[in-house]
Amino acid sequence: MFDGDDDDDDQKESFARDQSLQIRQSLFKIDMFGDEQKEETSESFARERLEMEMKDINDNPPTHISYGPVDSDDLFNWKGTITGALDSPYEGGIFYLSLHFPLDYPFNPPIVNFITKVYHPCIDEKDGRIDMDILYEKWSPALTVEKLMLSIASFLSHPDVTNANANGNYIAQIYLNDMKTFRENARKWTFQYAMS
Repeated sequence: MFDGDDDDDDQKESFARDQSLQIRQSLFKIDMFGDEQKEETSESFARERLEMEMKDINDNPPTHISYGPVDSDDLFNWKGTITGALDSPYEGGIFYLSLHFPLDYPFNPPIVNFITKVYHPCIDEKDGRIDMDILYEKWSPALTVEKLMLSIASFLSHPDVTNANANGNYIAQIYLNDMKTFRENARKWTFQYAMS
């Protein structure tokens, strides 16, 4: 072998190591900034989706629900209202809810709580948390705020007490075992908290 060949091989090896190092550094930078970019993209997508949903409610407002941002500068915190359904113990009540959207909405559900106290087998009387499967494991990005609010309005009058009963909710026990008392208590709370 010629001496020059060894130098060429060394240079090739050195060049290959440098290239490998540059590629690894580039990949590290992509990985390092990738999450941030993904977060910005998710937040941007969430903003666009929420703006579109706001436009939809302004164009076609539903009759017994309403919702929108609490502050025009914060698109991720909304307030909603539901009017109690006719022929239910909630009739005539106006129920307020808070909706907090994650930055990756609609891929994850908003956190929704009743602000107004509600006597209900699936709504926590202390913090207003709603025990409803579409807010957790059955959430789908196809759901819109309008569909969610309509579902909650329906759920208010027609609860699924399966999980509430399993969690030992005392109101669920009354709902299952003494409907008359449940309706009386729900009506009292509606007068006390949702009609004042």
